[in-house]
Amino acid sequence: MAKIRNVLGFLHNQEIVFFNSNRSLSSLELKINPDELDLLAKKDAYFIELLLRTYSGLTTHKIMFSEFTLSNKMNVDSHLIKERIKELQQKNYVEYIDGALASIKFLKHRDDRAVQGKYWCLFEQIQKNKLQKWEEMKFFVRNSDFCKMKLILSYFGEKEVKNCGNCSVCEQQKESVFGRNVSQEIIEILKQKPSNVEEIAIRLNYYEKENILENLIYLLDSGKVKMLNFRTYAYNHE
Repeated sequence: MAKIRNVLGFLHNQEIVFFNSNRSLSSLELKINPDELDLLAKKDAYFIELLLRTYSGLTTHKIMFSEFTLSNKMNVDSHLIKERIKELQQKNYVEYIDGALASIKFLKHRDDRAVQGKYWCLFEQIQKNKLQKWEEMKFFVRNSDFCKMKLILSYFGEKEVKNCGNCSVCEQQKESVFGRNVSQEIIEILKQKPSNVEEIAIRLNYYEKENILENLIYLLDSGKVKMLNFRTYAYNHE
């Protein structure tokens, strides 16, 4: 069903058909003379009389109505209302169009060459684009290596984008560093002697300076490191 709606939506956008998938009011019109009710089966005559009492103008023109509203007035399930009206329609007593059903109207004459050529190629390309976007979305959701914000900005053409430091991936990368390798190596260096950031960075030249600073802040907050002055860090023996 979803595939059919997809194709109909495409044909609607190309103005080949008019596809109405929205719910609307149903229409009803009496096709027999009210004087003929006495000739009908009792249950049919009774139901039509109920309709005539409920909706004025039913004998002269097509009226718009809601099965749900009618079911509330008659205290009957709306599904049963539809079934009864369809029975009357099959007997050619009424003309009924169910507003809950989707409708299709052709706007152009059938042209197999155009459909199989121009429109099919266009439809195929649109489906490929949708599939590509779906794959990109799956990669974005499942990826655990690249900053989420960086991926979003790169998708919209931004260049030289830095990691945001706040998304789930960045937080996970921080956790993989904080309290482990970098932090422990900094502690080992400071146990030997107090040092500033530049001195620590020279010793740990395989780590980015930003990572070292982040870990120093973490160690200061956790009380494992203290500052001797505004530049020098020392191991906290307390």
